[in-house]
Amino acid sequence: MRLGVLGPLEVETGGGDRLVVAAPKQRTLLACLALRANLTVSTGALMEAVWPDRKPVNAKPAILNYVARLRRNLLEVADRLQTTAGGYRLEVRDDAELDHLHAATLETLARKALCDGDWRSGERHADAALALWRGEPLEDVPCERLQADWVPSFDTLQLRLEELRLDALLSGTHFDRALPRLTDLTVAHPLLEPMYERAMVALYGTGRRAEALSCYGRARRALRDGIGADPSQCLRELHGLALRDAPLSELMAVWHRARALAHAGGRSVVRTEAEAAAATRTGRAPSRARVAAAATARAATEAEAASVAPSRDDLTDAVRGDTPGGQCVGFPLSQLPRPPRLVVGRERELRELTRLLAAPAPPPEAAAAPQDSRGGYGRLAADALDVGAGVRVATVVGPAGVGKTTLALAWAHSIAERFPDGQMYLDLNGFTAEGRPVATDGAIRALLDFLGVPATRLPATPEGRVALYRGLIANKRLLVVFDNVRDAAQVRPLLPSGKDCRALVTSRRSLGSLVALEGAEALVLAPLSADAAHELLVRRLGTRRTSGQGQAIEVIAERCAHLPLALSVVAARAAVSATPLSTLADQLDRGALNALSAGDEASTVRSVLSWSYVGLTEPAARVFRFLGLHPGTELTAAAAAALADIPPAEAAPLVDELAAMSLLTESAPGRYTMHSLLRAFAVELVDDATDAREQRAAGHRLYDYYLRWALVADRRCSARPTDVEPDHVPLPAGLTPTGFADRDTALAWLTDEQQVLSTLIAQAAAHGLNSYAWRLAAAQSCGLALRGGQPEELRQARAALAAAKPLGDLTAQGYCYLLIGRTLTSVGEYQTARFQLGRALRMFRAAGASAHLGEVHRVLGQCADRQGDHRESARPAREPLTAAGHSGRQDDIR
Repeated sequence: MRLGVLGPLEVETGGGDRLVVAAPKQRTLLACLALRANLTVSTGALMEAVWPDRKPVNAKPAILNYVARLRRNLLEVADRLQTTAGGYRLEVRDDAELDHLHAATLETLARKALCDGDWRSGERHADAALALWRGEPLEDVPCERLQADWVPSFDTLQLRLEELRLDALLSGTHFDRALPRLTDLTVAHPLLEPMYERAMVALYGTGRRAEALSCYGRARRALRDGIGADPSQCLRELHGLALRDAPLSELMAVWHRARALAHAGGRSVVRTEAEAAAATRTGRAPSRARVAAAATARAATEAEAASVAPSRDDLTDAVRGDTPGGQCVGFPLSQLPRPPRLVVGRERELRELTRLLAAPAPPPEAAAAPQDSRGGYGRLAADALDVGAGVRVATVVGPAGVGKTTLALAWAHSIAERFPDGQMYLDLNGFTAEGRPVATDGAIRALLDFLGVPATRLPATPEGRVALYRGLIANKRLLVVFDNVRDAAQVRPLLPSGKDCRALVTSRRSLGSLVALEGAEALVLAPLSADAAHELLVRRLGTRRTSGQGQAIEVIAERCAHLPLALSVVAARAAVSATPLSTLADQLDRGALNALSAGDEASTVRSVLSWSYVGLTEPAARVFRFLGLHPGTELTAAAAAALADIPPAEAAPLVDELAAMSLLTESAPGRYTMHSLLRAFAVELVDDATDAREQRAAGHRLYDYYLRWALVADRRCSARPTDVEPDHVPLPAGLTPTGFADRDTALAWLTDEQQVLSTLIAQAAAHGLNSYAWRLAAAQSCGLALRGGQPEELRQARAALAAAKPLGDLTAQGYCYLLIGRTLTSVGEYQTARFQLGRALRMFRAAGASAHLGEVHRVLGQCADRQGDHRESARPAREPLTAAGHSGRQDDIR
């Protein structure tokens, strides 16, 4: 069993089933018992919690009733809820079964690890504990007394864990990872001096000396304004060391002395008198909401720091490296953006990136990165590195919204320790709403700026700047992430040449020339699996919101094409509103692109897709628009040529351009797919740019193209081919079928195109193109029979009949009855087959289509023979001869 109170009340059985306690009073009762686990809670105490103001007259029987219902809800763990002499008791057999007890245990382990100097274990235990918070503690328990009694202690525990994690990060010199959280916490707790101490160390450790000095100034003002006190001795010492530009090791020594006593004494949260007094007055510690609110103040804080920052050439880093030109370049560099909050379903890709790039071996004392319990990607990327065997460049390519940047940053953060000289990140602006892609020289200037080279010392020529950049990092172990790359030409000059440097490139283009000329390895990122898409929504929205919503989640995931961006937009909309998930699913059903917006262009799926479209050449853009008219799940260059009315030789490179831009995915050689959101986008574009007449003409070409090829394949597969004709719509040169080499080749084409043909039949029937519907069904009937597809053959024949009836064409209806009868004969339904074949005879005779009578009689004779009625089978066998003689078609005799 596992029970959670650090967020909405949550119960999980030993088998992993999540139990829902829907009734508010039952939740209150269960929370009372959980918070006093293994202790008897009196009936009176339970009544006071459930009815804090006024108990009803039947309060005690009602408690008995709630307990009984709660036991039914708890299923196989109902025996944990025990009746005692004075009340009730919830049995908990291990601290890990209750999240707040588990968090306290992990806090003890983290503190011990820090006292032992094991920073990695300390961070891992603190991370695991913090991950147990799923929201505000007791969030859905409607009892103010319980919240007032317990939430302050939970908030204090959470803050202690935050401090332990920060201490582990700083002690391990992961200053860049600690800084974002420290910025939040110093704003949320302006009178907590230890937070300012940590912030000064982190800023100084990343080479931001001016901001460290500014941090001391903020601390001094906050303390004087709040309680009229001066900063602590530790803060003053750190300030003095920063003023004289002391080595980082001296600041670390001062800070470690100040923190050692707190950790050894089992208390890390040191409050000022004012903070403690405020907590006493309000009855609770600073809430989680205050910590979250700090994010809104971060911009102002950073602006304040920047206003007093000296120029870059006045700054030095903790570690110096002198270059031949006299510039002072700081290593290590830590310039990655914040790690993604959540990475789901990308374990294989993370391991593949590690295998491809095979980063240099870590220092002997470095162990594998701990698993991040929130994102789950730390250890996956760091385990089993193949030292020294990898390439120097890897590309992550895929369509818009598939999560390329998220994957790259997740991997880069998890593997950062393998690159002790640092990690650089540059967005090359290849696909954005505004602005141009970053020019190569502009990118080189930015990289040199990252490396601390003042503008006054830059070489005069672009070639000189490239040479300086490569020289500065030649002997370093650096990871460089180039995000959002427009094309290979944009990024090629930026690739590091050092043997221990690695570059990770993300783009919507395939960047094939990097693979061909630079030896890069490509990782093509596909949309998430159905299970991973479901997991992402559940983890973003929480089990309380998603419990019992499996069908709605499935619809949402499908309409979002399993793209992480689209799923995240839906999750964001759901998180800020009370709209039921079923309603969101209905909105996506009515128009996915209209529903997938979180308020700005970067999170509007239609806009994100358009950034790929605007990068196409006009001929490729025209083909992409026409592909919105293709109904199948797969398409070929020939089908694109039929729609766009261009020769296949002209269409092939344009389809390749769409695939290179990740607007199409090559699922098999020569066959392409387009996910549903891209298809919807293409439909919008073709509706805007093409009139209805031109769209009808394109559709007519597509239908006739497929019908012609299906008929040619049918004639190669069968001795009695389908006797129907296409409309002979003019097609571009090269699309007219010339035949198949043999029956196997024809069957292979029918197999490849079966899904498309089935979709075309359904679409033709739905749009009133009934003539095409029945002819397409007839044309692939023999191919389906040869491949053992009788159920599909029968379904299509019946659909064809439904389409043929409104035409009033007796020959067409007779043909459909013949197809049904022939299929039923092949599966042994002889009596029903003879009935349908009788209908076919009547239709053909009424239409005067005597040429088809012979085939009907042949199948009737086959039915009779298989039923053992040989006399009856002999009579129909003579009819084909007569029918053939009348029609003049000798091939009917075969």
